[in-house]
Amino acid sequence: MKYFIIWGSTIVYLNYLASGFASKRAKRIPDQPLPDILHEILPRLNNHLPDHLLLLCVIYIFMYRFPVSSSNIIRLLTCLTVRPIFVCLTSFPTCYHPTVEKEKPKSIYSKLFLSQHDLMFSGHTCWFIFFGHVIKGMLGKVVQFLFPLTLVAARYHYTIDVVVAMLVYSLTSQYPI
Repeated sequence: MKYFIIWGSTIVYLNYLASGFASKRAKRIPDQPLPDILHEILPRLNNHLPDHLLLLCVIYIFMYRFPVSSSNIIRLLTCLTVRPIFVCLTSFPTCYHPTVEKEKPKSIYSKLFLSQHDLMFSGHTCWFIFFGHVIKGMLGKVVQFLFPLTLVAARYHYTIDVVVAMLVYSLTSQYPI
């Protein structure tokens, strides 16, 4: 367990650095959202809804004492370890429409985990897939496949960010740990 905490802390720091790098790089690109089919189809949701859903998953897992296997934790941490590389390689313009007032980060959570340009790929989606694997059953499938759509509807991510996160996570599931 000690190694998971060290690994997780390192991931938070690397994502923080990558987010800053992506934000600096993004100043050179136009600040117009890219076209995204799901942004056109899905209604705009409150931008904090995905975070509230993640918190709800954590509470649900603790309340009902779902067992979390080491292999699930390793798969999640592996995905989140790869994420800063993607973030540094690809900077997208923000998903927020320019007419929407941009919020300035206020909390430690916002500073560490929320940026407008560290989009490729979605760490939130990796967490939703992880929680879906832990919860299992029909509810687990809803968490895995529908909750990530809230990220697109809330304009946290483009559709491609969510799809790539799903592909990366599924690739880590292909190899036995």
